[in-house]
Amino acid sequence: MSRLVVLLRGIPGSGKSTHVKEILHRCAVNGLLVQHTVVCSADDYFNVQVGPGKWEYRFDPTKLPIAHNRCFAKFVDALYDDDVKVVIVDNTFIHQWEMQNYMKMANILDWELEIHELQVNTVEALNRCVGRNIHGVPADIIARMAMEFEPYGMGNVKVFPVK
Repeated sequence: MSRLVVLLRGIPGSGKSTHVKEILHRCAVNGLLVQHTVVCSADDYFNVQVGPGKWEYRFDPTKLPIAHNRCFAKFVDALYDDDVKVVIVDNTFIHQWEMQNYMKMANILDWELEIHELQVNTVEALNRCVGRNIHGVPADIIARMAMEFEPYGMGNVKVFPVK
């Protein structure tokens, strides 16, 4: 079985978390156990346990570099784990350069690579993203991210319009 890296990109509220669940479901249907899949996300750094089984998202923009470094480290560890067959990276990746190190590592270690883009193509879709983003990102920031989003357009890209 080939080993697969999925780089999942989209603005806040575009459905990245839901898309991850769909990928994990497809993996399970195809016989991959939980220990064969790893999800890496910079957002995980900001999830703080506030009680037994209870987590709260506490974003601190000053800690973004740490969050992204930890995400990349988890990604690299997963690539070197012989039991792992699918690695999903769930980040905004607004600019193409933000994916480059992930792409290079996947290529160096001979992993198959897919890029899944959740693209906002209408004002209505943008408004839905603003309304359902779970991290409290202000509307003007989400709109700016949508305007700056650089579609990849090369290689194995799967585009999913935001619904």
